[in-house]
Order: sequence, then C-alpha cells, then structure tokens
Amino acid sequence: MTTTSLPIRIDAPPLRYEPALDGIRALAVLIVMGYHFGAEQWLDGGVITVDWFFVLSGFLITNLLLDERNRDDRISLRGFYHRRILRLFPAMYAFLGFMLLASPLLYREGVTGIFAEIGSAALYSYQIFLGFFGFGTPESPRALLHIWTLSVEEWFYFFWPMALIWGISRARNQRRLLIGAALFAAFWMGVRLSANFFDVDFRTDFSETDTYPLWAEAMWRFSIMRFDVLVAGCMLAILRRQLVPLTERGRRWVNIFGIAGGILVVVFLLGSGRIPGFEPFSSLGYNFALLGVLAAALWLHCFPETGVARAMSIPFLVYVGKRSYGLYLWHEVPNVIGPIGTGKIGWLIRAVIVYALSFALAELSWRLVESPFLRRKHRQYKNISGR
Repeated sequence: MTTTSLPIRIDAPPLRYEPALDGIRALAVLIVMGYHFGAEQWLDGGVITVDWFFVLSGFLITNLLLDERNRDDRISLRGFYHRRILRLFPAMYAFLGFMLLASPLLYREGVTGIFAEIGSAALYSYQIFLGFFGFGTPESPRALLHIWTLSVEEWFYFFWPMALIWGISRARNQRRLLIGAALFAAFWMGVRLSANFFDVDFRTDFSETDTYPLWAEAMWRFSIMRFDVLVAGCMLAILRRQLVPLTERGRRWVNIFGIAGGILVVVFLLGSGRIPGFEPFSSLGYNFALLGVLAAALWLHCFPETGVARAMSIPFLVYVGKRSYGLYLWHEVPNVIGPIGTGKIGWLIRAVIVYALSFALAELSWRLVESPFLRRKHRQYKNISGR
C-alpha cells in the first residue's frame, strides 16, 4: 500500500536526532506524573503537558513521513502502520493484559464494567467510551483512565498519513500545504474556544457527574477535539522545511518567538487557575500556551547549542524521555497506594515510593517488551530513523 508520483517535493535535510526533544518528552511525563500523584497545587496547568505529547507526535511523525517521501519518492502506508504497531502495541497490550489479570484483585466492585473499559482501550476507542459513559465513576480503574490520550494519538496515526498524501497530491507548493493545515487547526481550535460561550467549566471534578455535562466530557476527550494540536505539530514539521537553511532574519524571529513561547508555557503551567483567561482547554490563555509549545519546540530544534537546549539534553532527561511511553502507561498502577502518614512528610514519602515503583515498571517494560520490538523495527527499517 504505497503512493507514487506526488507532484510536489518537500525538500529539507532529514530530521536529525535532537536530545532536547527527548528532554521535552521527559519533562512532560514527569509533570503528568506529579500532577496525578497529588501536586496539582504546584502544577496547576499540568493538563497542558498532555498536549506536549500531541505536538511532538505530530512534529516527529510528519518529519519521518516527509523524509521518506524525499528519499524514496513515495510514502508507504503499510510500512508506516507496521512501524507504529511495533513501537506502540507490545507495551500497550502488556499493560492491558496486566490490568485484565489484576483488576479483580485491585477493584472489588464493577469488574464487568472494568473489563469493558479494558476492551475499549484494546481497540483504541477508550476516549469514545469515556465520552459517552463518563469519567471517574466509582467502577473506573484509576490505573487505566489516563490512556485515553493514546487512543487519540492512534486515531491520528491512522488518518494523518492518508491526509498528508492527499494534501501533497493537491497542493502545488509547500506553502499551500502549510496554509491548509493551519486552517484545519484554526477551525478546531475555534470549536474548542466556543465552549466559553456555553459556560463550560473543564476544571469541574470529573466525578461530579451531576454537575459535569456528558457532552463536555466528550469535547475534552474525543479525537477530533485534539486534532488541531496534533496538526499544529505537523505544521511545525512543514514550517521547519520552509525555514531550512535559516537566514539571519529567520534565526532572529525563531529566537524571539521561541523564548516568548517558553515563558508563556511556564506561566500557564504554574499560574493556570490563578490568572484570568488561563483556565485549561477552552480559554484563550490555554490555546496561546499551546502556540508557545510549538514555538519553544522549534527553537530547541533549531538552536541545539543554547543553554536551555543543553539543559534539556542532560543524560537523566534523555533517559526518562526514551522511557516516557512506559512511564506514562504504568505510572498510575503504583498510584493506587493509599496515604502514608500525614502532612507534607507523608505525602513526600508516598511520592518517592510511587515514583520509584513507576520507574521500575517502566524499566521492565523498556527492557522486556519495548526494546526487543524496537530492535526488530530498526533491523527491518534501517533507512528510517526516529520513533
């Protein structure tokens, strides 16, 4: 299943490995873990880190597809889907298999409903299940709830290569392709912003089903409501090709927007909920912060010699970034541990234990499940780098 004779060529040097992007992924997963482990008061805007993953996914996947197009003069859909399966499915199904066996021991009630949730997650439709049946019900296993984001990504991985092939075949130049992607992203961002007109509070406790409308739950998790973030990452990949090689003027603008974007992301991360207009998901501040993520990612990619990029490339962050998938999958399993002591000391002891167990599970996933399939992927697709 391939496509040939696409009329335009998106030329640029192949995407090189940037440790700083692993650093971004590491920070994102560590913040998500802290947010889930009870540090919401310090990481009020931690929900935005989910969108960091979406932006990076769009950026990296689009670069790999365009690199393949330039190298082979075609994009192989079969090869792309096979690489995604080798990278994502083994760890995901190992985790779901564990949940299937452990749920009767961890959760005394609602086991049948939990099995239904595991089944929907196995079919990568968990975000639809949660959208229609609610989030955070007493029967929902906490250790499973966060993987709705992986279902959103998998839908993107299925549709985006076909959309990109169609876009390349229709667009006469890469600028039109970039404009088309921008219009698509802007439309869905506008739909999300429209929630403000309906007075939807996405910060409402998800367990309060009487006060949290089900359609708002669907808006939060349905794939189409996140495609703008994923496509924004794709736009970044196309924009990178427009900017290479960087002119002096281009370097200046990337510097300005990258630094400003990074500051905006930090402000949102620490100040969401305290600053008017910076509430998550549907606010202008949230969406501007997403644009900040784009600008900061482009800046780190274009300027790997900066102090920030070097700090994001330290061995520990690179280590965590490479294992971020396993950490994200498994981190809620040890989070079922109850309170240890009282006060800040008790919270700190529990956090250390939960983090340590999460890293241990992620390391097992990396060594026993992910790495063998990654080696197979690299042997079979030697000319294609990346995730």
